[in-house]
Amino acid sequence: MERASPVKPRPIGLAVPLPMPPKAKGAPKAATAAGTTTTGKKRPLETEAPSAPAPDPALLAELKCPISLELPVDPVSAEDGRVYERMKLIHYFSLTSSDKVRSPVTGVLMGKTIVSAFQMRNTIERLVESKVIAGPEADRWKRANEDFKALSPEFRETVIKAHQGEVKAMRDVGVAFREGNQGVKPDYKEAHKWFFRASMQDEVASTTHRAVLLTGEGKDKDVVAAIEMTRAAMLGSEHACGCLALWFSNKVRRGEVTQRVAPCPGSAHYWYKRMRKATCLNACSSYKTACDEHFQGHDARANAWAGEDDEE
Repeated sequence: MERASPVKPRPIGLAVPLPMPPKAKGAPKAATAAGTTTTGKKRPLETEAPSAPAPDPALLAELKCPISLELPVDPVSAEDGRVYERMKLIHYFSLTSSDKVRSPVTGVLMGKTIVSAFQMRNTIERLVESKVIAGPEADRWKRANEDFKALSPEFRETVIKAHQGEVKAMRDVGVAFREGNQGVKPDYKEAHKWFFRASMQDEVASTTHRAVLLTGEGKDKDVVAAIEMTRAAMLGSEHACGCLALWFSNKVRRGEVTQRVAPCPGSAHYWYKRMRKATCLNACSSYKTACDEHFQGHDARANAWAGEDDEE
């Protein structure tokens, strides 16, 4: 009698594997890890954009203005063979009265002749647009280029004359920055800079403008404002004389400087008389009206006093 072969016991805890369903044709391969496929190759992430290459430092150094250390928007070639920002080089030339000046790069004497570098400007513009030059340098150049294009050709010439030291041009540039016209944005700091440069050459209107800008700007600046307003009045500014007259007449109490001026009718009358003799007729209409009203009242009082003397 044959003996039945013993049945091997099934291991406890092991599940019988189920058959997998057949794969559909053309189905994508499942990812085995983030950013990888079953073959182990890296899969490019769709959210990552390719980063712009860093600009070549040597290229930037060659293109930058040696004075401003920025990419020029209005480049010019000087006699030393270097390219500069026009306004920066003209201002550098203005610091020396002689016909010769030392090169900011080499230190060798050269003349003050400059030539517009149109090819350099076009090159910088193409490098920025093609993102060969990117980053902070490109962003600053774009902003400066927009500001430059907003200026009218006439005002550009005015700015050049201002950098060359022409006093009237300095005043006009200061007014443009104060009012925010001629294609520039309002900038009191820049306006004060140009008014200060012109006032140092005793330009009457610019001295007045500077004093007005400083008025009400704080304790220390108010003292300077009072000094500059007096200097402008002595130089013949109609507006400055009227301003001082109003301060002394106690009709204007605005800011620290006017709070410190003690009312003095005699001083007010003195400055109103100087106002009528001013050579720079730049007073506003309200100051002229105040001056006329002062003399009307003054004449009326003088006539009244004269009548009292006649009666006696």
